[in-house]
Amino acid sequence: MTLILFMIFSGQIICQDNTDENDWINILTNYRNQLVENNLNEVSRLKILFENWKAVGISADERERLTLNLIKYGKIDEYSFEELKKNFNKHLASLKIEINFKQDDLDLILRNVELLNLVLLGVLDAEYPFPVDISDNLKLELSAYEIDKLKKVGEIGSGFGQFSLLMHLINPDIKQYVNEIDESFLNYQKKLIAANIKYFDLNSFTFVEGNKKSTNLEGQELDILLIRNSFHHFSKKKKMIASIKKSIKRDGKIFVLESVPELDANNNVCSKAISKNKLRKFWLENGLKLIKETLIGEQLLIELMVVD
Repeated sequence: MTLILFMIFSGQIICQDNTDENDWINILTNYRNQLVENNLNEVSRLKILFENWKAVGISADERERLTLNLIKYGKIDEYSFEELKKNFNKHLASLKIEINFKQDDLDLILRNVELLNLVLLGVLDAEYPFPVDISDNLKLELSAYEIDKLKKVGEIGSGFGQFSLLMHLINPDIKQYVNEIDESFLNYQKKLIAANIKYFDLNSFTFVEGNKKSTNLEGQELDILLIRNSFHHFSKKKKMIASIKKSIKRDGKIFVLESVPELDANNNVCSKAISKNKLRKFWLENGLKLIKETLIGEQLLIELMVVD
């Protein structure tokens, strides 16, 4: 699937290529435009906020991390502003940065989570006016999954759910099984879909609360199962792998995307991250065979199948 970049000026779309395969990008662009055009003042305020952060020394990577945490703790965990401000300032103090973080700043972030989720995912450019600009890493990952050919997909540890929503935009005929161990994430995803029924069909999604030992997707005969940046958090890895094997069809595939210490260039990998060799070992010693490995930026994507 060829991924085409769109340049957006004053709400107009200029397509750099014209193929039927890119209908979903038109849909994605229209979705982005709806978010922006209905909230022009909000987007301008985001520009000012992020420029202020940059002026005091907050890097692009730190801005992404701070935005992610503010959305999680503010929107999903529903921390109070005072709790969030305390954690926010503590983190900035470790970077020797001071900033006057206000309630209005938090409210602005939380009112624009749909737009910011697309930025965090790599669908939109991180700078104002946030045009569609699909990152090379995301293109490479999407091409590996061949989403246009799939019927049933599972995602383990779906988090905010933005990748599941992106897959729906690419192929709305997919039946998606969205798994999370944290019910608050699932509730957040349901609300997000319900608020955007023009673009997302709630009936295409099955939300499944998993646990430490099971996907609760056994017997679903999934075409593929995705584990994006969550495997290193599994506390019962062997039992989860056994459950995962029972969740896919006979010739189904498992894709595991992980940040690994060997590829960490900015010293920001999770403290629980596991090495490339250890990652392979977990799967190969538990009844799976390695089909392919792909380097995606500072992450490793491994493609696996169950040993016959």
